[in-house]
Amino acid sequence: MRDDGPSGQRGQVDERGDDQFTRAPLDPARAPALPRALAPAATLGRALRGPRRSALTLAATTLLVAAVVVGLFVHVASDPRGAVGALLGMPSPTPAATFIPGANVIYFSDGAPWGTLTVDGKRLPQADLSGYGTAVTRGAHHLVYQARYFPTLRCVFSAPQAQSDTCRLDTSDGANQFLVSKAPLARMIDLGSTDATLQPDQRAAIFQVATSQLQEQSQTATIAPGERYLDDQGRVVVASAPLQFHVSLSLGGSAGDFSAGCAQICSEPFYSDSPGPPGGGWLAQVTAAVSWFITDNSGRRLTSAGYLVMDGQPISTLVGIQLTTAGWKLNWLDDLAVEAVEDAASAAAYQAESDMGFNDNGMSFALAPNPLDGCVMDVYNGNGNTPARVFWRFGALLAVDKTARNMLTLPAANAQEQAAVTSILARPPATPATPVI
Repeated sequence: MRDDGPSGQRGQVDERGDDQFTRAPLDPARAPALPRALAPAATLGRALRGPRRSALTLAATTLLVAAVVVGLFVHVASDPRGAVGALLGMPSPTPAATFIPGANVIYFSDGAPWGTLTVDGKRLPQADLSGYGTAVTRGAHHLVYQARYFPTLRCVFSAPQAQSDTCRLDTSDGANQFLVSKAPLARMIDLGSTDATLQPDQRAAIFQVATSQLQEQSQTATIAPGERYLDDQGRVVVASAPLQFHVSLSLGGSAGDFSAGCAQICSEPFYSDSPGPPGGGWLAQVTAAVSWFITDNSGRRLTSAGYLVMDGQPISTLVGIQLTTAGWKLNWLDDLAVEAVEDAASAAAYQAESDMGFNDNGMSFALAPNPLDGCVMDVYNGNGNTPARVFWRFGALLAVDKTARNMLTLPAANAQEQAAVTSILARPPATPATPVI
């Protein structure tokens, strides 16, 4: 510090400033003379004292406070919660981490409609959850799935996915194709209700229901004397006595092949976010074996195995299996006799077109009330021409109109057969004619 002497005399100035930096004194020989009223710049702050220095200090303090207030105002405006927390000495909150789209979205497959599914104790709308997706919060979640006659599933899944997860994911092609249209990281959990996990006694009960429904759909039609049919040698012949034309439907394979290559019945996950087929149920694919044959009135079989092109060929159809108070019920396992007739008739038409070098471009069908009594088809060859109309009955394929007679080498339908065609076409169709491409 520095002390002024009496009567204007000044003591020596401490050559160190308040900043404690050492200053070298000016060389008197080289330094210009400074007016006494001015002090060196380095010591100007120390030369000011009294009211003047107090005023300057006050001004500087005021400017500093104003700058702090302005900065605080800007901070509060941009982050009010963070600013208030800082003023109160509270730690700043960590911003919530966001999910990559789909990382917290879960879908489900292989569920039975009569089961229950809960996530963290909260029951989800329906157990089969076809196409149902739910978003969950971050962290681990506990899943419990229970359905009568299937094993109970208890597992853990996380959002986002973690190595500690125990829920099995459905990675089938069908599941992947469904998820690719959703969020990139969405997952599908397999609930495990499949034909392989169904209790064996219940599997046998479903087999019995399916067998009964198929037997009820087996059909027989009488071939009257004078009517034409296809015999065991592949010839179109005339019946001399009443005969019986049969189609028999049964489950394909044996009971032991329930899940072996889907020979009979296998579960079929429904990957869609649109409503399932009417009636609902646990979806499964049923494979029915089709057998064609002719007998005489005594029941003696007149044809051998493989009698028709489609003899022995299976038909697969989607069914909905429901568990009711009265037992098992299979929805949509119907009209397979119609499908069997259309398959056999179209196979004969394909062969006739191939023999003439034509490429098939679709056909439509009209059937008699008993489909074995006849199937009328319009066959399109893809050349923009009028379709050829043919008639399939009792295994024989006949040309109905001029186009068919000119295009295909088939026997022409006689007057009795033309009358049967007219009668079939006069019936209002149960469903619109369905083209086969």
